[in-house]
Amino acid sequence: MNVRVTIALVVAAIAVGVVVYINPFQSEPEPVDDSPWFFQLAEEDIQSIEVIHRVTDGQTVETVSFVKTSPEHYLWEFVEPEGVPPDRNRWGGITLLLSGPKTRRDLTPQNVIIEDPAEYGLDDPATVVKVGLTLDRDLEFRLGHETTDGFHHYGQVIGFPQLFIIADSWGDVIARLAVEPPIPRWYVEHTSEDIVEVNVHDGPRFDDETQTLTFDYDDEDGWTVQLRNVDEDKRPIDTERWAEVQKLLGRPLGVAVAVPFVDDRDTTPWGVGDDSRVIEIRFPGTSQGDVDFTDGDTYMIGNRVECEDDANVPVPCENGVVVAGQDRYYVQRISDHLINPILYVDAIWVDTLFALFDDIPYGEEPASEG
Repeated sequence: MNVRVTIALVVAAIAVGVVVYINPFQSEPEPVDDSPWFFQLAEEDIQSIEVIHRVTDGQTVETVSFVKTSPEHYLWEFVEPEGVPPDRNRWGGITLLLSGPKTRRDLTPQNVIIEDPAEYGLDDPATVVKVGLTLDRDLEFRLGHETTDGFHHYGQVIGFPQLFIIADSWGDVIARLAVEPPIPRWYVEHTSEDIVEVNVHDGPRFDDETQTLTFDYDDEDGWTVQLRNVDEDKRPIDTERWAEVQKLLGRPLGVAVAVPFVDDRDTTPWGVGDDSRVIEIRFPGTSQGDVDFTDGDTYMIGNRVECEDDANVPVPCENGVVVAGQDRYYVQRISDHLINPILYVDAIWVDTLFALFDDIPYGEEPASEG
């Protein structure tokens, strides 16, 4: 083969290889912008939150407000009812959620700037959120009409003209704070008709030596009473006496937060522990899967309040003075959480239930036939 032809073939092969490697005809992928942020905040800067939501009837407006009480432990409470912290199951992640949602902003360029807020429902928004920040700063954002796809809302940060599209799931979680405030379980008040069982344990509830009074309701027999390990069967109840006790069962009297956070989880300074007396109150509940079951609250009873220091820890009294003239006990509700506040309850609530051991409200046994 001619040398010139050979060289030409080699050069051609090299050229083809370069073209294949570089592929100048391949189209470059269009750059994809990250979803823009509706707004961005440092979570630790958030000091207060107010949510105002207009429900679907267009008339009812629900409002709820929260304030941070402990930056160190990220503790929050309602503005009203004052001193009540939000339920941990519902509150976990809320401040992170409010620190800034990513959005879809796929509007055409000429519609990115809001010229007429009414066009997007932002003049009379469904949800308004006001966030108070450190250094006397604040931020307000609004969620307006649904978008045509039905899965988003139009949104705006007050003071800025840009229009955003916010996922419904984000807006629904925020709006629910106002529509269904995250009241903690121990503050929910039930009607006396809701209560179906009460267990009063005069000692640790799983101790065989503990005396336990059980009051039980069913549709056939009504209320019955049984002193465990003494009464072989449930016995009729004195309905008149029990009606007075039943009035106390909707929610512990005077319940309030005594100590919101125990650093080392050692609750023994308040008399709460494995040896505590226990009160259980049970009522119907419904699971997330709409399954009915018997729910309830269980309280460990601690020391009677005498005197406290500035950290709400009991200290020796001077002349037996009770704090603020109130007669109370420390209690703690048992739950799945590792951290639960130490609560106050009025002494009359605890004392009335445990006094039943001294005078059990037995009713008259039905007359036997024959």
